[in-house]
Amino acid sequence: MVDRLLRELTMLAELAQSLGEITDLQEVKSLRDRAEAARHYAQNAALGLNFQNQATELILRAERRAGELLTLLVKRGGDRKSNSHVESVKLSDLGIDHNQSARWQREAAVPDDVFEKYIAATKRAGKEITARELLRLERTSGPKSENE
Repeated sequence: MVDRLLRELTMLAELAQSLGEITDLQEVKSLRDRAEAARHYAQNAALGLNFQNQATELILRAERRAGELLTLLVKRGGDRKSNSHVESVKLSDLGIDHNQSARWQREAAVPDDVFEKYIAATKRAGKEITARELLRLERTSGPKSENE
């Protein structure tokens, strides 16, 4: 089972390399869900923090990408009365609720350098990577300027 988890995490990490190029929200959500299943398995099987953190890092990267895509959809969507409003897929069709959407958009708002430093420092310290800590950084890093 550990070998299977390692293969899954390796494959997910390879997919995560191309996350910036993925524009299909369903594909990003699927990657995130698979990483969540791997994290859950690693945690329940007591395989150690390293496996769990690998999966959590992939989850956060996918959630950040989903947040970016959701932000773009909101900006382009218009309102329901607008002529430019295009019938699109609903969050519920993707298995995403309003709270997840808002949280993922907040995670995406964390500047890339702050995110990367958080991941590296947490791994070095041997601590657990969490979305909660990432969101704390989002609150303290302040809003991005238009020039960033």
